[in-house]
Amino acid sequence: MGCFPTGRFGSGGESLTPAANYRLLAQDSLGEAHTSNHLGDAYLALGQDTSAIGAYRVGLRLGDEVSDRDVQLRALDGLLTIYFDRNELDTAKTFLDRRIALTLNQPDPDRQTAITLRWLGDYYAASGNQDSAQDAYQRGLALSRTLAIKSLEAEFSNRLLRV
Repeated sequence: MGCFPTGRFGSGGESLTPAANYRLLAQDSLGEAHTSNHLGDAYLALGQDTSAIGAYRVGLRLGDEVSDRDVQLRALDGLLTIYFDRNELDTAKTFLDRRIALTLNQPDPDRQTAITLRWLGDYYAASGNQDSAQDAYQRGLALSRTLAIKSLEAEFSNRLLRV
């Protein structure tokens, strides 16, 4: 049995499990983090939320250990997707706070900063705080315009119409 047995992540990700085992045995933490996030994506696509959560948490932990912001953000986005879909806002807030810490205090706001503002607006909207949701979406819209990211600009505009 490998280091990532089917029981740990559930069924459905068997083709990625050997890659995760190889990365673990090779002591390639960054590669293992990427593979774990891929597993999370596969499980999420298959509707296996519990397995996806486990995989994303491994990706998040390893991303933190190797100080890779992008790996952490990808894992956080997977976890946020699941917990928002489940309407588990308290748990989502825990992961949103980690995303905020990685993005909102950066000297040069980037695409990830805008995505955090989108998640933040979504959190406020789901929590019934429409004024804070609107503020987060407006900040995200302004940033996406500054960064010339048309797809995010459209998302923020659409969200503003709904709050």
